[in-house]
Amino acid sequence: MMHVEAQAWSPEQNLLRSDMLWVGIVLAVQGIGSFLTERIWDTKFGVTALLGDDAPSWVSLAIGVVGLIILAFSVSSRSRKSVHS
Repeated sequence: MMHVEAQAWSPEQNLLRSDMLWVGIVLAVQGIGSFLTERIWDTKFGVTALLGDDAPSWVSLAIGVVGLIILAFSVSSRSRKSVHS
């Protein structure tokens, strides 16, 4: 197994990762929340409400999945940093 030395992150990189965390949370809540709201109460919510009635329901689910991917990336990069420190 190869050991790679972790480099210290600059303040700008820490800020970017923190911003990515919040973007992931917002997109996940907005997308998945909107998808569930459409399915349960037949109304749009949040980001997909701004897209209008023409947007299919899978768009809100896709927004939520993108948010979860961003969230997972930012959390995993934080955990890798703490393991290597």
